[in-house]
Amino acid sequence: MPNFAHPIANEFASYLQDRARRLAYGVRQLSHDAAYALPASARLALVEFLEAWPDTSLHGALVHSAMLDHHDRSHFAAWAGQPGALVQVNVYRHEAGRLGHAGEGVAGRIGVRAFAEEFFSDEHGRSLPLDAFRAYLGWLAAATRGANPVALAIRAPHTRELVLVRLPSAAAANDWLRRQA
Repeated sequence: MPNFAHPIANEFASYLQDRARRLAYGVRQLSHDAAYALPASARLALVEFLEAWPDTSLHGALVHSAMLDHHDRSHFAAWAGQPGALVQVNVYRHEAGRLGHAGEGVAGRIGVRAFAEEFFSDEHGRSLPLDAFRAYLGWLAAATRGANPVALAIRAPHTRELVLVRLPSAAAANDWLRRQA
């Protein structure tokens, strides 16, 4: 994972883990080659860690896509405006095309702490069920060539477990997910 993403990914993981532990969830961090039996009740989200705002290629592909709802509920961008600043999170497409425009007022931007709270409390707003997420991630991997490092955030409510998997790209995340039972 490139160096710029490391502190952002670490802060993101720290807030999700803290919230999970306060809710009595177990926490696991898996490597890209680890196997994990995904429970049917799993809810998933993809978070891309950005040094700069994303380009518009994904936004254009989503405009006329049936995947728009899936995207808005499960694909997020995370960044920090400067070293040491609080990590911000938003729906990825809401940040598309904002390179060099870090101004205020973009709808949906929240701090990483608020994202962690919503990931666990708003079942339908910050994640997708397993089958829907597989469909979205497969589409995303085929539609884009994104090279940003990512994390899969997996909440398994019935087993009360949070699983985080860091991967080099959305395509690698799709490959990892296809290998899981």
